[in-house]
Amino acid sequence: MVEKDVRAFFRDNTQWSQLLLLAALVVVYLYNFSVLPLEKSPIRLEYLRNELAFLNMGLAGFVLSAVSVRFIFPAVSSEGGAFWVIRSSPLSLGRFLWGKFLLYILPMVLLAEALVILSNYFLE
Repeated sequence: MVEKDVRAFFRDNTQWSQLLLLAALVVVYLYNFSVLPLEKSPIRLEYLRNELAFLNMGLAGFVLSAVSVRFIFPAVSSEGGAFWVIRSSPLSLGRFLWGKFLLYILPMVLLAEALVILSNYFLE
């Protein structure tokens, strides 16, 4: 099932355009952290960086939720009219959903780590 989902994802042209939009979103997100004028702030720089690093985790959560809504949420419904094949197979619905979960958890964790680490690097 996982192999079929990966092949279907990379064959669909609409997924590629969405992936490019996602990459642009990540670049803009990281660029905004790199050009923040922190030195001009009236707040002490240590406190401001600490607050921004804390808020960064929430902002990364918003980016991850947008990615999840676009790619993960419709993963089950992307089976379309062929869902009856999955329901009639010996594969239980629970194992089917766990397979979908395990397929998407690693890319999402890597994206979350990349967003938080790179943006905190730009904040110094």
